[in-house]
Amino acid sequence: MSDSSESGFKTVDRRRFTPEGEARSEGSKEPAESASGLRGETFERHPEEQPSDAPEVSFGTLCLSLHTQALFHLGLIRTEDNEAPTPNFPLARYTIDILHMLREKTQGNLTADEGQLLNGLLYELQVRFVETSRK
Repeated sequence: MSDSSESGFKTVDRRRFTPEGEARSEGSKEPAESASGLRGETFERHPEEQPSDAPEVSFGTLCLSLHTQALFHLGLIRTEDNEAPTPNFPLARYTIDILHMLREKTQGNLTADEGQLLNGLLYELQVRFVETSRK
């Protein structure tokens, strides 16, 4: 693995007691043991871990993923059986609210294209929510 100066993160155990229940010395900062049993490992994303057909990880793909979820919850995307799912308006509203929150939290930090994409997706979802909920 790589050291902490590279990208990734390192977990340090700052608890006062060891896993065996003994008191730690004041200056002792041991690598923490994770749920996987690894101690002090640095985690990085490796290109070979991502499926080759997976879309690039970006803000746009996150927004499009949430958009697709909202459309599904509105009953506008058919399942593999070509059946229209039953609309779940609370889940659709929740997903739309996540996109609103993303817009608020990223205001001033998006590129023009990202901002336009997010605003367009939100507008479309709001219109479709109103149309679908009135049926």
